[in-house]
Amino acid sequence: MKQYFFIIFILFFTFCGNSSAQETKIKIKIKGAENQKLTFAFYYQDDISVVKEFSLDKKGKAVLEFEEKLLEGIYLIIIPDVTYFDVLVSDNQQFELNTDIDNPILNMKFKNSPENKVFYDYQSAISDLMQTKMKLEEELSNTSDELKIKELEQQKTELNEEITKFWKDEITKNEAPFFTTLLKAMHVFEVPYSEYYDYVDFSEASLVRTPFFHNILGYHLATHIEKSPEEIIKQNDYLISLTKQDSVMYQYVTYYFLNRYKDICKFGINEVFVDIADKYFLNGNASWIQPEGIDVISRTADDYRYSMLDNKAYNFKALTTTGDSLALYDIDAEYKILFFWSIGCGHCEEAADSLRNNYTVLQEKGYEVFAINTDSQTIQRWEKYVKGRNYIWANGIDIVGNYYIRENYYVCSSPLA
Repeated sequence: MKQYFFIIFILFFTFCGNSSAQETKIKIKIKGAENQKLTFAFYYQDDISVVKEFSLDKKGKAVLEFEEKLLEGIYLIIIPDVTYFDVLVSDNQQFELNTDIDNPILNMKFKNSPENKVFYDYQSAISDLMQTKMKLEEELSNTSDELKIKELEQQKTELNEEITKFWKDEITKNEAPFFTTLLKAMHVFEVPYSEYYDYVDFSEASLVRTPFFHNILGYHLATHIEKSPEEIIKQNDYLISLTKQDSVMYQYVTYYFLNRYKDICKFGINEVFVDIADKYFLNGNASWIQPEGIDVISRTADDYRYSMLDNKAYNFKALTTTGDSLALYDIDAEYKILFFWSIGCGHCEEAADSLRNNYTVLQEKGYEVFAINTDSQTIQRWEKYVKGRNYIWANGIDIVGNYYIRENYYVCSSPLA
């Protein structure tokens, strides 16, 4: 299972609901899997969460029963070391499925589950189209005849148009509303981002339990990541506002953003992280997070605040080439340039040379440089390197790998000034 930064309070979403008295009863028969042990699970984040392990009898039959209804989403039945297949769990949770271990998708039959029937009919049809596309691509890769290539490219273009028309027509049919919701979200990557919110219903919690929702949020993040922190925050706030109709969706999305912006190394993302922490976790309304988790978020956000505009810089001490410690606040200058770098970094060397070549001019304008080497095991090499390259400003080294310098100045890569 994947590890996350805030592992101490990672969300736990139970697989059963609490409000309905109607039980869940799924009858299963798989020819060729007699007496085998299977796993019933649902998709969550970029992994799966096991609901129950069960065994088929000597006739390949089993019944999955739960006193409460399962939360809606895409579940999967795993035949270890053999195969797996997906099952839609919607509002109707009393149905039967019958298939064959040799080709469970092609041979799948459902009783009393219109959603799953439409789901598997769609998979079968789209699979045929994709196989035709693969054959065309194989022909293209194996021919050098220009006329043939042109012909095959035209066929491929027409087939792509047919595939797109097919899934869009399926959405328009709307024969199974739950499946349609999933299908639209599944294809959001194939439409311009301007249509993003037309394809994804952020009030529909069932999307959380799918294999693609994690990537849907990633699509949003990647679309805006190069924008200003203010614009990223604006876009995040709008998306989150759409989730507030469902607490599970709201918790999932805010938690996803908190973790992702914690790990992205880019100028200004510290501001985005602090904004999410303050608005959605540190405002007293995140009772779904354990107190120790809130404490971790609070400490991390406070560390990041030091590197934000208009905030007081974090004071620290570093070992200098003279063997003494020098604190940032000990440097007497109107303006201070902190330069984080490491030996062996070509970009660091270029930046340092640029600083050295302009150092006199900077001093005349009231600037002073404090260069911090972020390597923790290279003190002798560092001393020799600094003297050899004539870095005459204040030089310090993070000999103990000072976590707070890195966090408080958002030093996620070097060079950084």
